[in-house]
Amino acid sequence: MAGFKFSLEPVLAYRESVVELLQMELATLEQEARQARAMRDDLIAEMEQSKTDLQDLFHRDRLDVDAVTRVELYRQGLSVRLQQQQAVVADLEAQVAGKREELLKAQQDREVLEELKRRQLRHFKQRVEQAEARLIDESAIAGFNRHRRGNSDVDGSS
Repeated sequence: MAGFKFSLEPVLAYRESVVELLQMELATLEQEARQARAMRDDLIAEMEQSKTDLQDLFHRDRLDVDAVTRVELYRQGLSVRLQQQQAVVADLEAQVAGKREELLKAQQDREVLEELKRRQLRHFKQRVEQAEARLIDESAIAGFNRHRRGNSDVDGSS
């Protein structure tokens, strides 16, 4: 509305930019967490496959100790990588949760300012309407007084 200036507009603009920045950061963290979970799931699938491979080695007619040792060493390495990846996933999920909380607070802060702006705009509109009503009333009174003076001049000269 013309003539209305929200005194905290720079603060509101800053809060909006903070919300946008946090939304981008959250999206990046969520993408990283998805990728980390996918890597973890791949490692789990590799562990399952290596378990199947190990069982196959034991079901052969002749036991190949070297092959069993290689598969078992591979499984141990996978287990270590899986534990590390699970820690990465847990860390990223904690970061995502923290960023969500930060974003929620920033959105609430922005909403408080937006509500304040709406209230100030309503108050401004009420003042404008009151001023317009006073002008209309004053104009009507002045017109009435002019009309009355005009009628009294007519009555007095006859």
